[in-house]
Amino acid sequence: MKFVQALAVLLTTAALAACQPPPAEEPPAPEVVAAEAAVALPCGIIAHRGWTASRSTGSTPALTIAGEVDLGTPGYSVSLARDPADATDTAEPRLLLTLTPPAGMVTEVVTAHPVNYFGPAPNAITSVHIACDGQDITNIAVAAQ
Repeated sequence: MKFVQALAVLLTTAALAACQPPPAEEPPAPEVVAAEAAVALPCGIIAHRGWTASRSTGSTPALTIAGEVDLGTPGYSVSLARDPADATDTAEPRLLLTLTPPAGMVTEVVTAHPVNYFGPAPNAITSVHIACDGQDITNIAVAAQ
């Protein structure tokens, strides 16, 4: 008989526990956003990184730039060219990034796209400004090789 009473108490306790409202969930922790992410980038660029610029010395000095941009899909054609509005001998030239989306349907997945440039460089070049859609993306100090 004691077994039946213990079983009844156990079942009653379980039934009462089931009637209780669920414990309140803790609010989610505040989202931490990096300062870089708070600035909207032009041209649909999600992120950029790894920019380098160097000027080779010699009879024909050349400027070499490399970097990487993240875009929302694979298959973009990415090019970098001197701004035609710049003087050819400016110490801080502006280069324009042009993005051509892929033709047809593609999977939406963040994809890194390399960016490269090679062209003539004036002797006094000190830094390069990279822009897209009229907005600066980054400024890069030029290292001499």
